[in-house]
Amino acid sequence: MAAKLNEPEANIDTGVGENAVENAVENAVLREDIGPLLRLVLQGEPDNAAAKSGAQERGGAGLKSIQKALAAMALEQDQVIKDICMEHAMDIASCVADMRDMAADTQHLRELLQEGNQLLQATGRPLADASLALAELQGVLGNVEDGMSAVTQARQLLLACLQVGRLLDQRRLYQAWLLLEQIRSQHL
Repeated sequence: MAAKLNEPEANIDTGVGENAVENAVENAVLREDIGPLLRLVLQGEPDNAAAKSGAQERGGAGLKSIQKALAAMALEQDQVIKDICMEHAMDIASCVADMRDMAADTQHLRELLQEGNQLLQATGRPLADASLALAELQGVLGNVEDGMSAVTQARQLLLACLQVGRLLDQRRLYQAWLLLEQIRSQHL
């Protein structure tokens, strides 16, 4: 039994070869499914306490095989990452430099935008004030025009009333009465 523990190709715990353990570990990592891997670990564990004492060595060997496979996979992945980084180092450096340039350009654009906004506010404030003043003057002009129209109408009414007064002074009552009716219908 000790000879089997030292063999690299055999897993005493499960009776499964080292390649099967590596495949199970790889599948567990790639598919994010550790069920088959747990089955490999738990297959060799006995149910009773008497058998456990002899099986602890076998369970430890199974775990060591899995740990060894995980470590080998981690080293392999680490090497793949290093190879990719080395292969694309210039591209990565170029991209990082481009990103720094873009960050600097973005900051410059923000500063220009803030300056433009401040300039717009500085020039826009007098324009807004002038616009408000213009609106107020247009309101005043409208009021003046309304006042002039009212004064003109009042003048016409007063002139008509003076005409009525003259007609009354001349004792032309019927014509005065007709003029008063015309004043009521037009002005009142």
